[in-house]
Amino acid sequence: MLANKNQIGGSHYNTGNKPQHWDLVYEYLDGDYLLGAATKYIFRFGKKGDKLKSIEDLQKAIHFIEKKIEMTEYKIALEYEMQPDLFEGDATSGYVNQD
Repeated sequence: MLANKNQIGGSHYNTGNKPQHWDLVYEYLDGDYLLGAATKYIFRFGKKGDKLKSIEDLQKAIHFIEKKIEMTEYKIALEYEMQPDLFEGDATSGYVNQD
């Protein structure tokens, strides 16, 4: 059985004939976890029927994008032999809620 044909979870995950989110992340974002997680919440926006959950989905997307920015800044600092601690916080640690 193909994973795309096996729906697990709520109806807000069902895309019908549209491409599955994971296929788009793999194809267009090179499987980048943080960008994929951010776009997951953007794709899901407004599909749960609860307006407060919609706002929460956008907040989660922003959270993942902020982490991606931190990691990118950290890599740039290392590449240019700058002190990574010039950037706020430690980009290599931190908890990101995936709910």
